[in-house]
Amino acid sequence: MTIIYFGVVLIAIWLLVEVLAIVFRITGLNSQKARFQVISILTHTGFTTRESELIAQHPLRRKLASALIVYGKIKSIMELAS
Repeated sequence: MTIIYFGVVLIAIWLLVEVLAIVFRITGLNSQKARFQVISILTHTGFTTRESELIAQHPLRRKLASALIVYGKIKSIMELAS
């Protein structure tokens, strides 16, 4: 049962990253940079690269990133609470 749950969680995370990368690609970011930035935002790591300026300087990307950061924090709190 634990292996199935782990697999479902991995698939859900992969889908989330891919969908969010598509959203960033719609704003004009190339696919590799979009995927990296989404992973960086969701994991709270590596968001100090020069590429992060591509996010911070674009108003829609900045709003998306802000929402993802808040989501990530809420997710972390919920994981600790359970």
